Formats: sequence, structure tokens, C-alpha cells
Amino acid sequence: MAQNIMCPQCGASVPEGSQFCKACGAQVIAPQTIVKEKVVVADTKSVLLAVILASTFGPLGLLYCSILGAIIMFVFSLVIFIITFGYGGFLVWPLCSIWAFFATRSYNQKLYRKAQASV
Repeated sequence: MAQNIMCPQCGASVPEGSQFCKACGAQVIAPQTIVKEKVVVADTKSVLLAVILASTFGPLGLLYCSILGAIIMFVFSLVIFIITFGYGGFLVWPLCSIWAFFATRSYNQKLYRKAQASV
């Protein structure tokens, strides 16, 4: 579909692709479309690695995927370990693994949404 461009000299309509205005002979420069692209550069985190780290190291393993989650679980672990004389690890370690799974998945989904929004 051909569009007409306005001549900058006389204002006459010039067919697209023409280099000169037919009315006054002035050179016509076709408008150029500028495309701006936003590139999101960030690595996704491995859900499997997050779960393995949290299962192995507990709250310390959560540092891979969630710093706030690791701090919360450190405090929670300390309280539970004191109350249960150390047997609370059987409760805390699986909770850390579950938290790692959901925190990593949420992080990756936010990256995907940000990438889709920038397109």
C-alpha cells in the first residue's frame, strides 16, 4: 500500500519512493522508522540446583535463590533447633527445599514477563 509523503518545500503530496517533488522539484527524504529494542540480559536460575542446595545446606542453600528467604529461614531454624534440641532439622530442611523451588520459579517467571513486556 503506497503512502504519500508531504514535500518539505511546497507541501505537495509526493508518492512514496519518489526522490523529488513533481510540483517544485525539491528533494524529498522519506521518513525512516526508528525501532528501539530493549534487551533483557539475565540468566535464569536452575530450579533443580536451588532445591539440591536447599536440601543439602538448608537455609544456607537458599542464598542461591532468595536472600530474604535465607535470612528468614536462618532465624526460624535457630528458634526451631533450640526448641527441639536439634531435631527440628527434619522440619526445616524440607521447608527450605520447598521455599527454594517456589522462589526460583517465581524469579524465572518475573524474568520471562519482563522480557515479554519489552518486546
